[in-house]
Amino acid sequence: MWNRVLTDHLDLAAFSALGVLAALVVEVWLRRTGVKHGIGWVAWGLLVVLLAGGSTLAYLAGENERAQLRHTLQGFAPTYAEELARLGHASITTATTADDPTYLKLIDAEKRWLKVNPAVNDIYTFRKTPEGKFVFIVDSETDYNHNGAYDEEREQRTAIGEEYPEATESFEQAVNGEGGFDGQPITDRWGTWVTATCPIYGPDGKVEGAVGVDFDANDWVGSILERRAGVLGFTGVALAILVGSSGTLALAKREVSRRREAEESARRAESRLQTILDNEPEGVLVCTADGHMRQLNPSSINLLELTDTPDFSRPLLSFIAPDERDRATAWLKSIAEGQPGRLTIRVIGNHGGEKWIDAHGVPMRWDNNALAEVLIVARDVTAARAAEVERERLQSQLVVASRQAGMADIATGILHNVGNVLNTINVSAHVMTDKLRQSRVTSVGRAADLLIEQRATLPDFLTNDDRGKQFPDYLGKLAGTLRAEHEEMLGTLRGMAEGLDHLKAIVHSQQSFAGNVRVEESLRPAAVFEEALKLNVASCERHHVNVVREFDDLPTATLDKHKTLQILINLISNAKNAIKGRKANDGKITLRLARGVLNGKESVRFEVRDNGVGIVPDNLAKIFAMGFTTRKDGHGFGLHSAANFAKEMGGALSVSSDGPGSGASFVLELPLSAREAIA
Repeated sequence: MWNRVLTDHLDLAAFSALGVLAALVVEVWLRRTGVKHGIGWVAWGLLVVLLAGGSTLAYLAGENERAQLRHTLQGFAPTYAEELARLGHASITTATTADDPTYLKLIDAEKRWLKVNPAVNDIYTFRKTPEGKFVFIVDSETDYNHNGAYDEEREQRTAIGEEYPEATESFEQAVNGEGGFDGQPITDRWGTWVTATCPIYGPDGKVEGAVGVDFDANDWVGSILERRAGVLGFTGVALAILVGSSGTLALAKREVSRRREAEESARRAESRLQTILDNEPEGVLVCTADGHMRQLNPSSINLLELTDTPDFSRPLLSFIAPDERDRATAWLKSIAEGQPGRLTIRVIGNHGGEKWIDAHGVPMRWDNNALAEVLIVARDVTAARAAEVERERLQSQLVVASRQAGMADIATGILHNVGNVLNTINVSAHVMTDKLRQSRVTSVGRAADLLIEQRATLPDFLTNDDRGKQFPDYLGKLAGTLRAEHEEMLGTLRGMAEGLDHLKAIVHSQQSFAGNVRVEESLRPAAVFEEALKLNVASCERHHVNVVREFDDLPTATLDKHKTLQILINLISNAKNAIKGRKANDGKITLRLARGVLNGKESVRFEVRDNGVGIVPDNLAKIFAMGFTTRKDGHGFGLHSAANFAKEMGGALSVSSDGPGSGASFVLELPLSAREAIA
């Protein structure tokens, strides 16, 4: 691969392409950020010069490296040729045995040279036979992978007289008395090499053979590419400086233009703001942290009954009713400490008029985050305050009446539990709708149309036409698909029917509340758990929630089925909501069913554990309180009514959590016999 990069100059092409691409990226980015002319035509011209010059210099550097490497590599072969001639290479023939002392001495010499010069990968000698074939004479074992052992097949000694079919022009040059060099890599069964050759002269001064010295082609190509890369690197730095400086200059020009526009815009904005303040019906005033006024709009002047030229030496607190000043002082201090806040307070105007105002204050800070002043927006709520007092009186009467009737909690509970079940039914209905939209039932109509179309030649169509031959198989597969859809829809409808039955039971249980009617059944706790999960399963699947069951084998228990279901449905729904923020398939709900002990008697423990957001310690003590919730869309009725149901059945509902991010565990514990517990 690297040889092709070198031969086809792909490195130079890639560098040029990357340079142009980088400049284009900067050009596009500049234009998108508002620089109309990008880096400019001058920069583009210099870019072309840099790319052309850098590529040319890189090519010349590579060729210089190639020449130096060739000179170095060709210097080894004559030295080895002279030494081999001195050791008696001319005496070795194709008939020489492998244990010949001279042959072994030559083998040892080659091994020694290879160890001394790791850059050389192989040294061998060869001759040309009268038939014109090149055969090996002396080729020692070679440790190609440099692991200190000859453990590969290619590393073994080559037999005397073995033919070398990949001989090149340099082999011919060597046996003809001239040194040769193969600059283009040659691949044989030993690897890929560049080769230097040199003739070996016998005692008579004639060429009796030749020596070949192989070098790893990857090292050869890598050295040339590395030299070229060095030049391209310097060129790249110059290119980066050119593009970067051009981009920086363009951005600087744009920034100057933008600042001028921003200054003009700020002047216009200041004028608009002043117009708004002058016409704002609510009072807007600016004061220091200790209440000294700095700026007032006309509405605030009217609110405080001041003249058009107010006396700023009078502090704001002097307008507050004496019995309210401590609250106002604390409020200003809180704002100065960085806490925006609202305050409804009574003020006395400059002429003695008493008003109620609703004020909202925020801190105004300098660029270094230090407090500058306090901005207050106030409106007259005197009339609204009187109406609010009246509403509070009526509300108090309503709350007393509701508590006396004892129905507020009951209504809330039934609405919450009905809402849970209706949500499940709604999800199932959406699933049914999606399945019907994707149903293959329309394919039946298309199949019927095709049969009607071929009615006159139906036997021939079914036996000879390509479509007709596939028709029976198609109908079979279509029938299987429709049966599966039918079963799936029936399952969803059964779930919806069970949900409706549960709704009826919820309404019935609330209607029976006044008469204290209890409906208890002998049930398997695992079946009750599964039914509660079934009413939540569609929503769990939609949110990719993993549900894990850990059920012990428990005996039947006497339970109020629908109250137990209402509690478990609520707990599973809350667990699902607690893990909504986790990644898909990362949320997990664990349902545990085990035997327990409650008030000294055997009980059933239903546990719902999630790995969701967890609960802060301060909330654990009040999580079952009426109206308490941590969800934005929550109302605080579900867990409250669940705890009440558990208590009515003689059981208990508890919660535990290690804090935020650690999930939570809710445990419903009910006696095996509800009658014993109530008694």
